[in-house]
Amino acid sequence: MEECSLASAKNVLFLGAGASRPLGKMLMWEFIDHLSNVREIAGSALFHDIVGKKRDLEFLLEELQDIEEKEYLKYYLSDENRGALPPLPPPHPQRFETTFPELARSASYLRSLVEEQVFVSYRDFEDEAEVSRLLGPLFERLVDAGPGPLVVFTTNYDPAVERLCVLTHRYQCVDGFMHDPEKKEYFWDRESFESSAAEFGRKPVFLFKLHGSVDWVRSGTRVVRGSPLFSGMDSRYRNVIIYPATKKVSFADPFFTHYTYLQDCLSRARYCLFVGYSFRDYDAITRIRAGVRKNPEISIQVLDPDAKSIVERLRGLEINAKPLTGRLTPGSVLPELKPHLGA
Repeated sequence: MEECSLASAKNVLFLGAGASRPLGKMLMWEFIDHLSNVREIAGSALFHDIVGKKRDLEFLLEELQDIEEKEYLKYYLSDENRGALPPLPPPHPQRFETTFPELARSASYLRSLVEEQVFVSYRDFEDEAEVSRLLGPLFERLVDAGPGPLVVFTTNYDPAVERLCVLTHRYQCVDGFMHDPEKKEYFWDRESFESSAAEFGRKPVFLFKLHGSVDWVRSGTRVVRGSPLFSGMDSRYRNVIIYPATKKVSFADPFFTHYTYLQDCLSRARYCLFVGYSFRDYDAITRIRAGVRKNPEISIQVLDPDAKSIVERLRGLEINAKPLTGRLTPGSVLPELKPHLGA
């Protein structure tokens, strides 16, 4: 029987935000323009204060969290410093906060609105057939390259890989969730990644979603997979998502386990392809560097319109990679890929 355990995987695929761009998913900088057209958000003076300094979704969410947590930012509310705030573009939204608690509440409410927009943008696809056209040829090339399963890491919240497995009927998606027949739900269990080959009905694709997923919800002590619904301020249920931020550190599972597997898989793999990934996530970069340092023979390719500059930046991090300048498009075959072919 062909070895299909996670430990036998030789080819790794890493999907960043650019990989979902052809499916209509926005990049970080595009989100600011989108948010500026959401009435409740665009009417916030605090929103304009922050994006006036830097038009970036990660920066916006980090600043809002800072305001919630750091009382020293009440400096901005004092009369003598009010004039130091950046000018607002017309029409000028009214600032009504006069105390730090009011500012903190505004920041918390605004952050919830922004997170909801991120969630809604990633929860589904207008045309699921495009998922197969985009990812199908890529997966066929990597899965058929040799024995063993394909391991996929992604920073995307959308269900693209899961939908591909369902639509093509070729792959069994192993995403860490197991069925509980008594409660009739799927719950996350790290032991599920260590399944034996005999348990797979189809070619396994091991999927690790480093920043969570639109259909993951924390309910009590469990993380369950269900319908993609935004929990908002509901204290009983929380979406299991690490929202955009350059410093994403989480010691809780499933995130901790997923990042651990990233390092472990790269320390054993023969080939890794990064698609549309900006390498802005400090946690991922740390794990990638550690895995590559232990496995200097791994072959790495980077597919991105800005691949050459990304590869140059990686060289400074002691990560050697080869650039593939371009973007993943529906129906593309990508003959330049060099996955590992042997045992």
